[in-house]
Amino acid sequence: MKKLQFLCLTWVLFALDVPRGLAAESAAGTLTLLRDGRAIWPVFVSSSASLDEIEAAAEFARVVGKMGGAQPKVMIEPTVASGQASPSGIYIGNTTPGRTLLAQHAPWAVDGFLMSVDASMVVLAGAPPNGAYFAVCRFLQKFGGVNWYFPGDWGEHIPLRQDWAVPLGWWTEAPAYVSREFTGLRAGAEQQWARRNLLAGHFSFSHNLAKVFDAGLFGEHPDFFPWRNGARQRPSGPDDLSWQPDFSNPTVAAYAAEQVKRAFPDPGPRPIFATFSLGLNDNTGFDEGPGTLALTQPRKWFRRRPDYSNLVFTFMNRVADDLGPAYKDVSLGCLAYFWCENTPSFPVRPQVLPYLTNDRSFYTDRAWAAEDLALIKRWAKAGPNIIGIYDYYYGGAFQTPRIFTTAMVDSIREAREAGARAFVAELYPHWEYDALKAWLAAQLLWDPAADAAALEAQFYRDLYGPAAGDVRDFFHEAEAAWRDQPGPPQWLKGYKDPYEPTIFSLSRVRAMSAALTRANARQVDAPTQARLALLTKAWTDSAWAIKTAWAERELAGNPAATSWDIAAGLKASAAATVDGAAGGFFLRAADWASQHGEEEWLEGTLSSVALHDKAPNRFGAENLFSPRGQNLLKNGELSAIAGQGPTGWSFTWREAENLQFGASKDGGFRIADSDRTVLWQDIPVAAGGLYEASFEWQGRITYGDRVYWTVAYLDAGGGLLETPWQSTAPPGWQAEWLRDGSVTQAPSGAATLRLSLYVRKEMPGDWVRFSTVQVRAVTPADRQLGSIARKDLVISSSAVGLAHREHP
Repeated sequence: MKKLQFLCLTWVLFALDVPRGLAAESAAGTLTLLRDGRAIWPVFVSSSASLDEIEAAAEFARVVGKMGGAQPKVMIEPTVASGQASPSGIYIGNTTPGRTLLAQHAPWAVDGFLMSVDASMVVLAGAPPNGAYFAVCRFLQKFGGVNWYFPGDWGEHIPLRQDWAVPLGWWTEAPAYVSREFTGLRAGAEQQWARRNLLAGHFSFSHNLAKVFDAGLFGEHPDFFPWRNGARQRPSGPDDLSWQPDFSNPTVAAYAAEQVKRAFPDPGPRPIFATFSLGLNDNTGFDEGPGTLALTQPRKWFRRRPDYSNLVFTFMNRVADDLGPAYKDVSLGCLAYFWCENTPSFPVRPQVLPYLTNDRSFYTDRAWAAEDLALIKRWAKAGPNIIGIYDYYYGGAFQTPRIFTTAMVDSIREAREAGARAFVAELYPHWEYDALKAWLAAQLLWDPAADAAALEAQFYRDLYGPAAGDVRDFFHEAEAAWRDQPGPPQWLKGYKDPYEPTIFSLSRVRAMSAALTRANARQVDAPTQARLALLTKAWTDSAWAIKTAWAERELAGNPAATSWDIAAGLKASAAATVDGAAGGFFLRAADWASQHGEEEWLEGTLSSVALHDKAPNRFGAENLFSPRGQNLLKNGELSAIAGQGPTGWSFTWREAENLQFGASKDGGFRIADSDRTVLWQDIPVAAGGLYEASFEWQGRITYGDRVYWTVAYLDAGGGLLETPWQSTAPPGWQAEWLRDGSVTQAPSGAATLRLSLYVRKEMPGDWVRFSTVQVRAVTPADRQLGSIARKDLVISSSAVGLAHREHP
């Protein structure tokens, strides 16, 4: 009970925002822990030690053993008579000395701990559930120079020493951000890395309403579900996440409150982090009924999207009110995300705990930072006891190093000063690139005032030794590429974009490669060699992706108007493996050859150029001049009635402030300032058949826009079999109509071909126009180009000669 009272007290102090930080008092002198490589003191835990405390003691012993060569023993603390001193040693967790010192110097917040060193003992203890383990890790870091930079043996830095003495004194620490977590970490070594770096996520807040309002409720409570397109939307099953509950309905809030009560039925003191997630589903499938309209009209916009914050946080406030005072200690986690990022026009209940989503990798753009910080400050004054920030630190889904160290440091510090108290970021790391990002963020989330420049220098020095300067130069070039990328900031810019690598110029690639060459030439120890090998391998792959993306960018935008363009493009297509740009180039080359009577010349050039054995490339090349059937699509010219999609096509769009779409007076269907629009049509096909899907397009595309198209094959039940072709429009200004498309083969079991055109995340003023869309059956040619299916990438001398031939 005393422990629980202590936890509740610290929670109350936290909720009232009592100042927290580092308290310390040092005394003259030191205590020797290692002498001649031997541990002097045993490690003690209490007879009732928790798992956290046992693991903390084992970690202390393991690290000291690696540091000096011999592990200290871990023992149960001896029983001593009242009034007698405990024997000398290292005391971990809820031991007699630990309880005594915690009573005198209680840490100021959850996850806080104390570290005490006097002439006869070390005491490392803190508040559950993480206090003892965090105290051990911090002690080893602060006084032993130990760090865990990335998971696994190569990421652990333990200085070897024969003698180790630590200063006398006591210190209490607590985190600036009460909850600190990365998502995308795998179980095992990655989770252990997070724990060693004092990371702990305490709140539930993410997408959860599809679980709270189970699809099975529809039969009894259809009014819980959204009114859309003239009817209540019934979820197809538990995996259907395309909807939001009717937030305007008071009974929906009452039902959610009952689910909270079921999760926390006890009327007594609850866990310090009692939270229940009411995070909205990850979509914009909001109700369209009169109650929702009353809370969202007149239409307001925030960050170019509809502002539904009044709707969502009316629901959150009603849940809090329905819970009543007996549940004021239960936080209601949620997301201030997408259409509800803004503060509502009314105060929010204290126990509502919103996480504010944004991509803060652009904080070096001070206008972007200022807008985000202003929002954080508004939320800090809006009523919640705690607000969190939700960020996107991705390494995964990017083919190159995504480095934004300066922006990250600024955002963590400035968001905390603006009022943020909790933090989460989606990481999904490439550790070779993301170790500094993750490790430095962990240090600053604990203490934003820490010297980031000194920590960065320590990171390079500890991991790369004599090669530290070279590796630092490599990463500084990578950061400059992110900072200097074209176009304005954008949420998750470059995510899964095949042209993302082109933010790295080829000259920058050479500079970064040279830095790693210098690093690998240094005389370093075996662990450093291993780290350099991992980094070099990752960069080799990235450098290839960069060169490929540049080749594809040039190929995708090449109109194939001359023989030089065709031959050079064919050479480039040998490297174009990331996206489907080669398919469109082949069609354009065939069009040119047909117009100029140069089919034989083109086939000769093709036969001397080896291409990858990928279906879009191979079928496209082999069947350039094969007979085509009639267009199987309806309305290939994309004619449309004003305010609607093209007749005969499926068309969806997500509302955006300046969205425009419709038939263009110059032909085709035009889409501008789109957040997300999709055009698609399904065509019956025969399994095993060859089909050309093609269209023409033009437009203004800023880097960060996602304009792409796919061919997918479905079975008779509508299930996806495969997507053999996808291509993406390159950034730039395409003033002339450009043909794109490919020839693919329907797989076994295919009944339908679906051609889809996507326009997403357009920057202000950007637009794209589609026309002349076709799906045609292809009759295979009698002769095949034998060399096309080869997997080697040799360009023959005759092909090079053709590339330089002036053709009439």
